[in-house]
Amino acid sequence: MENQGWIKLHRKILDNPICKKPNYAWLWVYLLLKANHKEEKFMWNKEIIIIKDGQLLTGRKQLSQETGIPEGTIEGILTAMDKNGHQIQQQKTTKFRIITILNWKEYQQSDRKTDNKRTTNGQQTDTNKNDNNEKNEKNISTGVAGGKINEIIELFKVVNPSYQVLFRRPPQRAAAERMFKKFGEEELRRMIGVLSQINKIPYMPISTTPCQMEENLGKIKERLNQEKNKKAEKQVPIIG
Repeated sequence: MENQGWIKLHRKILDNPICKKPNYAWLWVYLLLKANHKEEKFMWNKEIIIIKDGQLLTGRKQLSQETGIPEGTIEGILTAMDKNGHQIQQQKTTKFRIITILNWKEYQQSDRKTDNKRTTNGQQTDTNKNDNNEKNEKNISTGVAGGKINEIIELFKVVNPSYQVLFRRPPQRAAAERMFKKFGEEELRRMIGVLSQINKIPYMPISTTPCQMEENLGKIKERLNQEKNKKAEKQVPIIG
């Protein structure tokens, strides 16, 4: 990936304890900078591997060489980021690892037209709207199932410890409601309940939010069918 373009880095990172750990903070920013901004494919052992936006293919040695951080320290930091459950997830092989930046799309994608047209007055308006949204976050709904949608979103706490912010994101609520209408409450609850298992399957698209889950449903089913056909993994619950 060429070193062009830009990423978003929110000022709230200053409130994060990682800022007191230079190696941790630098590695985190490096991962954000190197993550794909669009999907790419490559061939490995006669199998096509897809590296999605928000992911990067790398290795401990490469990360050490490019950041100046010792390999042992790199491994410890990545393990901590993965264990925390709200920064990255790793898929390792003997030759490389794929690192997924969790919630990448929520923080890095934006409406470019809106960004280009935004003015100081517009920013102030947005701020006022955000204040109102935060006060009423649990009452906002894209339809009639507001209370149920709150409950559905809360189920994502298992795979996304920072799930509380989802209440302030209308696209997440809209995605949850669409799936609620499509699958019904009982089936949707079951589907969310197996996400933790599914996210651990190698090369599986990671889903930790309603938007990610809705987007990845087709690919998840395809990957699960591949695993079933190979009989290389024990049977897992199938979504959809």
